[in-house]
Amino acid sequence: MKHLYTFAIAGMTCHACEKLITMDLAEAGFTPQSIDHQSGQLIIEIDPADVDAVKQAVQASKTYTIADAYTVADVTLIN
Repeated sequence: MKHLYTFAIAGMTCHACEKLITMDLAEAGFTPQSIDHQSGQLIIEIDPADVDAVKQAVQASKTYTIADAYTVADVTLIN
């Protein structure tokens, strides 16, 4: 089951940072729900097994670091 995670990202300073991280995540196969440089938060729906892969994608440029990650809530998909 997928969970909604919030990642605290250090180093984001502008909208270009948001776009770069979004592109890095897309290359790794992930789509963020929300990313905001002002709050320094990334919200993304992923399987728990993908937490490390998201961290690696964000930190790949060596510009950004993950300060913290926590589960916001379990995500139930309604069909």
